[in-house]
Amino acid sequence: MHIAICEIFNQNIHGKTNESTRDIDTHILVNTAFTIAEFMNNEWVPLIDMMRQSYQSYSPNIKQHPYIRNYKHIVNDTRYYKLDIVQTQMLEGGECVAVIKTGLLKKLQRRWRSKR
Repeated sequence: MHIAICEIFNQNIHGKTNESTRDIDTHILVNTAFTIAEFMNNEWVPLIDMMRQSYQSYSPNIKQHPYIRNYKHIVNDTRYYKLDIVQTQMLEGGECVAVIKTGLLKKLQRRWRSKR
């Protein structure tokens, strides 16, 4: 498991080559993974701020996705830019993708709070 900033793959932003995994459009990319020390030192904060600014500057044409109709609304939401607990996986095209596990942690936290 890792702590990471992730983002939905978008060919208009991330690019695609002949070597890219065939179904890369259906994956969530790991933008940056952090060690515990990096996380504790808040090294992730400037990266999230930079992502927010970058995505806001993209034209509406870039904020299109072949499978996600409301992609533009997702990336315009400031809550999109966050840390997640993820399990990483390398695809055959060399892309590092994530299976987000943060929801399991939130469920555990809710259950723990309700027992108190």
